[in-house]
Amino acid sequence: MNKFKKLGLTAGLSFTLLLAACGGSGETSSDNGQSSNDNDLGESLDYTITGIEPGAGITGQAKNTLAEYENLEGWELQESSTAVC
Repeated sequence: MNKFKKLGLTAGLSFTLLLAACGGSGETSSDNGQSSNDNDLGESLDYTITGIEPGAGITGQAKNTLAEYENLEGWELQESSTAVC
C-alpha cells in the first residue's frame, strides 16, 4: 500500500506542477510575454518536469499538455521508472 501512496503523491505533485506552469498571474514582461515568476520557476526546475512510468496515464497527459500550450515551449518531460523523492 505504501508504494501506491508514493505513486499517487508523485502523480498528484506532477499534475499540480503542470497546472501551475499553465496558469498565469496576469503580470507579463514586455520582452517575452511571460511573468517573471514563471521564468524563475522554469529556471529553478531547469525547464524539466520529471514524470513517472512512461506507460502511466498522467505521463501521456503531461506530454499532450507540453505540446498543446505555447507557454510551455522549451519545457521537457523526463520519464522515470521510479517515483521521485
